[in-house]
Parts: sequence; C-alpha cells; structure tokens
Amino acid sequence: GDFIDIGGGNGYQVNYLRKQGIINGKWILCEPGMSGCINAVSRGVVDVYNCSYEDFPFSDFNIGAVGLFDVIEHIKDPISFLKGIIDRVAVGTKIYITVPALQSLWSEVDVISGHFKRYNYQDVGELESKLSVKLQYRSYFFSYYVPFLFGLRVFPEKLGFKQTHEQIGKSEKSNHKANLTVNGILNWLHRKELSKMVRGENLNFGTSMLLVFIKE
Repeated sequence: GDFIDIGGGNGYQVNYLRKQGIINGKWILCEPGMSGCINAVSRGVVDVYNCSYEDFPFSDFNIGAVGLFDVIEHIKDPISFLKGIIDRVAVGTKIYITVPALQSLWSEVDVISGHFKRYNYQDVGELESKLSVKLQYRSYFFSYYVPFLFGLRVFPEKLGFKQTHEQIGKSEKSNHKANLTVNGILNWLHRKELSKMVRGENLNFGTSMLLVFIKE
C-alpha cells in the first residue's frame, strides 16, 4: 500500500525511503509546517500535504504503513494522538515509531527540543495495552551514543554545570561535525548494530528506540 510520514518535517526520511524502492505505492508527507513542506517538494517528494493528520484525506489513499519518526515525544497525550491516527487506518496497517530513549538520559536539550519524555520498554507496553495494536518489534538503537550523551549532557548537568540555550545550540552543531576517522568508526558501529536489528534481535539500550505496531 501507500506509506504516510506524519509530522515528517522537511521530508528527509520519506524521501530517503522513497529512493530505496521498497514499495510500489505512494510516499506521502503529512506535515503542518509550511516550510517543511516546501523543502520536501524541493527534495522530490510528490505527495505533500500541509496539514495535521486530522485533516488528511486518508480515504483517498491505500495506506498500508504509517511513519512517526521522532514525533510522539513532542505530544503531551501520545495515547490520544496515536488513537486518532489508528482509528483512521485499516486493520493490518503497520505503524513505525522512533522516539528518544531512556529517561536517565534526560537533559536540558530535551527541554529545548520540546520533549515531554524519553521512552523505555515499560512505556511501550503501556502504549500497546491502551491502543488497538499488537507490538511486532521493539529495540533500542544508537547504543554507542549512550556514553557520549551521558558524558556531554547528563553528567555535567548533574554536577550543576548548566549551559544557556545559546551555548547548547552551538555545542549541538559542533558535536554533529565529526572528522573522517570518527565518522568511519561510527559508521562501522552503525552497520554492526543495524545488522542485528535486521535479524530481529533486540538491543538492550540506546539513545533511541524503534517500535513497530500493527493495527488489529
């Protein structure tokens, strides 16, 4: 069927998936921010809807899968939000979700980013129990980032060294720029981790989490 990326920002994720040729259906972005939609169109995404999911014409498409990539952590009531989406799709539709993981890694960056929480496996069980879905897969990922995140963000704050929002912004930009050697190491770790997930293995910790639900 068709794939819809809800709250997909500038269309980076849905455009990447589109290029992989995974499905023969349509790749759709549903994004309430106009600038994100404009950027998505410039990337080559054809079906772009500048609206919230409540106003999206689900009946016009054959939606077989929904993507919510780093979205629900920004929602105060994720149960109601997810229920609204699940009620609009057919039985058998898969819902792919990524979220920041482990509340122990909470820092001022989460506050600036507009996060309400970071998720763990217990939260996943709560989502499944309150929604008409069955969990097909769950796993943490980016396990190799945990010591960096703790050392650069969490630990200094626990010691009382809090940065201003401006300082954090500059720090985040610099931390995302790695040299070729570091990039090579991270890419190797990433491939190793990804190969485990492809085999259906569950990683025990990580800075993010992937969930796959199917509507019952």
